Amino acid sequence: MDAGNSISPHRYRHIDPVGKDGYDVKYIRKKQKLVLYDLVNDPKESTNLISNHPELVDKLKKPALKYQKEFH
Repeated sequence: MDAGNSISPHRYRHIDPVGKDGYDVKYIRKKQKLVLYDLVNDPKESTNLISNHPELVDKLKKPALKYQKEFH
C-alpha cells in the first residue's frame, strides 16, 4: 500500500480563480491525499504519520470506505 495515496481520494471544494467585481467564481474539486496526525502532540498537523502506522491506516480505511459508499 502506498500510504501517501488513497484508493478513493478525498476531494475538497476549492475556488480557482478568485472572482472579480461580483462575478461568480469557478469551483473545482481537488484530490487530497490520506494523512494521519497526532493531534495531541502535533496540533498544527505538521507531521504526517501515515507511513509510520500502516496497521492503523488499514483499520481506519474500512469504515471510511463504507461511509463513502453509503453517503456519496
